Amino acid sequence: MYIDDDVRSGPVWLRIIEMLGAEIDEESTRNQASATLARSYPTAYRASGNVQIRILERPTNSTLIIHWRDPGRCFYGHQSWRITKARIAGHCVVSRVAIQKGDDVFRPAYTNAPPQNAQAMILASAVYGAGDRMPV
Repeated sequence: MYIDDDVRSGPVWLRIIEMLGAEIDEESTRNQASATLARSYPTAYRASGNVQIRILERPTNSTLIIHWRDPGRCFYGHQSWRITKARIAGHCVVSRVAIQKGDDVFRPAYTNAPPQNAQAMILASAVYGAGDRMPV
């Protein structure tokens, strides 16, 4: 190819544009499929080895305010968590103890879009000490 060649009007340029469009379509289809799969099959949050979690406050027996830092994934300086029943099995991000479906756990509270750590769980027994009363 020479400097004087005008590839913009020739079939070579059209083929390149077609190929780029096909790659974008394939990637878009792949992303949509993985998003659909993620919504269909909930999984427990798998925290990285460097996750830092601090309980800042316990405003009530059924709520916590958490400082959450998971490098490379998400950071929440003041995140509300509420007690609920575990809908899936997993592991407590604080104690690393196995969680069974139906156990009392704390999970992030949200109203609109779910946070990055929406599937994370903290066992209620890991939060409440021997003298503390668990919510009924």
